Amino acid sequence: MSINSEQPNDKEEKKIIEVLAGMQVEIILLSTKIDQIEKTLFFNGTALISRVKVLETHQDQDHQNWDELEDNKEAIAKLAMISNLVSSVPGGLKTIFMFVVLFNLLGIIIIDLGIRYFYFADFLVEPIQILEKPFNKKRPSP
Repeated sequence: MSINSEQPNDKEEKKIIEVLAGMQVEIILLSTKIDQIEKTLFFNGTALISRVKVLETHQDQDHQNWDELEDNKEAIAKLAMISNLVSSVPGGLKTIFMFVVLFNLLGIIIIDLGIRYFYFADFLVEPIQILEKPFNKKRPSP
């Protein structure tokens, strides 16, 4: 009986050895895969860890930009109001520019007429001669 009892043990041992050998092969394959993953994560020039660090710095900059945006919200609201005003005018910026030019021309004409009507030309054109003239001298009538 001892011979029969040893043979099944040999078969079981062979199966166990085969299973262990297969597991050893799988462990070796998995360890090489882990090595490759470690290289791609940590050691390569295009490692994921370095990319994550770069993304973290970009995320920090984004947070700073959002904070600056929150700080400047009032100024942005004022600029938005001005842009709404400009866009609500028919013709937009061209019309506003045309009115500014027109008002400048009208202002120049009114100032010119005021200088000619009130005789301020003497003060502006010949300031040295005005200081030499007596103050009681009458001006010519228009």
